[in-house]
Amino acid sequence: MAFKLLLYFAVSFLSKYFSLHIGCDSLNEQFNLRTELIASQKEDVMRIAISIWEDKISPLLDTASKLLIIENESQEESSRYEVHLLKQDISKKCRFIQSFNIDVLICGAVSRQFSEMLKASDIEVISGISGPARDVLEAYQQGKPLHSEFLMPGSQTDRFDQGKQL
Repeated sequence: MAFKLLLYFAVSFLSKYFSLHIGCDSLNEQFNLRTELIASQKEDVMRIAISIWEDKISPLLDTASKLLIIENESQEESSRYEVHLLKQDISKKCRFIQSFNIDVLICGAVSRQFSEMLKASDIEVISGISGPARDVLEAYQQGKPLHSEFLMPGSQTDRFDQGKQL
């Protein structure tokens, strides 16, 4: 946990330094710096992201303002933190999410374009999920199918995976 805080402050400091002193595009510098720092971390870490609103799954990923990111090492949770998603177009939001090296993203509804962009980045998208984020995460980590208990009303499958069951 202390390492994560140190990493956060280092990224914050360096991104301010780049944007104030070098005059670089701060969003691109932040993205590149964050990507380099996370890529240097251990590769055996699985990162799960959940779009959240209060303590529940956010109903629409495209307009979500926060992600809960959980890192698992050797099947054990090693850290958990929240990141704020800025109100920006989905391509920038997708690049921001990519910068955290997310393996699986669990969310409510998501537009086809956003879903395809995330999947093209090798992020497994599990959409159409609703309910308390803690319960959804627990079920996912235990290998339970999410569709039986947490499927959004009116949904039956992940419609962007040609009928793939959740």
